[in-house]
Amino acid sequence: MNLKNREDSTREDLFEFYRSFELDLKEGTFEWRIYDLKDKNIIRPLKSGLYVISYKPKYKPEIRG
Repeated sequence: MNLKNREDSTREDLFEFYRSFELDLKEGTFEWRIYDLKDKNIIRPLKSGLYVISYKPKYKPEIRG
């Protein structure tokens, strides 16, 4: 599953994404991962069970000399 080019992702999409790397992923572990992603401002909820990636690279202006 590719989440990179999606505008939003459901909780089930994220669970499927993590399960592709860790087949025996437990629900409790997944809950902590969602919590951690939100805490680090990597994702943010749009509504219950729907998330959007909120990480944006820092702006680096081009300096011309």
